[in-house]
Amino acid sequence: MVIDMTPLRIIATIDETVILMSICSILNEMDSIELVGTANNASDTLKLVKEREPDLVLLDTKLHDMEGIELVEKLRNEKPNLYIVFITAQKKYLHEALRLYAYGYITKPIKKERVKDTIRCIQQAMQIPKISPANSVI
Repeated sequence: MVIDMTPLRIIATIDETVILMSICSILNEMDSIELVGTANNASDTLKLVKEREPDLVLLDTKLHDMEGIELVEKLRNEKPNLYIVFITAQKKYLHEALRLYAYGYITKPIKKERVKDTIRCIQQAMQIPKISPANSVI
C-alpha cells in the first residue's frame, strides 16, 4: 500500500555553516521532505516561520542572537503545533527542551541515521488523525 504523504516542510537553523550544510545534505537524501528555508540566527528564523509555514524547525540551542530555548518560546506563540528538534552539542538543555515539548534532541556530532529516523518519526506522527475533544468518547 502506498501512502500519499504531503511533504514535511522544514526550516533548519544552525549557526555553524558546516553543520547546516550537513543537515541540508541529509534532508536532500530523503523522500517527502521540503526544505523551505535555512537560517543561522533567531530573527531570520522567526521571519521564515511566519512566511513559509513549516511543520518542523531543526534548531541549534546556541545561536548568536538568542538562545534556542528562548526562540522556541517565541515560535510556540506563532505556531503552537510546530515540531521542534534541537541539534546541539549541549546536553544541559535537554530538560528545557522537554519542557517545551521538543520532538527530538540530536547531539553533535551529527549522525545521519539519527536525523533520518527522527524525521521519519515526525512524518509518521503527522499521519495520525488528531482527535478533538468534541469527537472524543467518554
